[in-house]
Amino acid sequence: MLTWAQLKILAKPIGFLNVAGFFDPLLAWIDRAVADGFIQPKHRALVRAKPDVEPMLDTLFP
Repeated sequence: MLTWAQLKILAKPIGFLNVAGFFDPLLAWIDRAVADGFIQPKHRALVRAKPDVEPMLDTLFP
């Protein structure tokens, strides 16, 4: 989805239900890709991670 955002195909928020930190390594990798210039910060802002369903839904559908 981040690639699609960079190609201007689709730019929707991406939600990770990060229960017990399951997606922490993936989120760290995405942050590293931003630091290394492979992902633009504006596209990183599309990635949202929350540990519970209700806050996730509030983040994705304000």
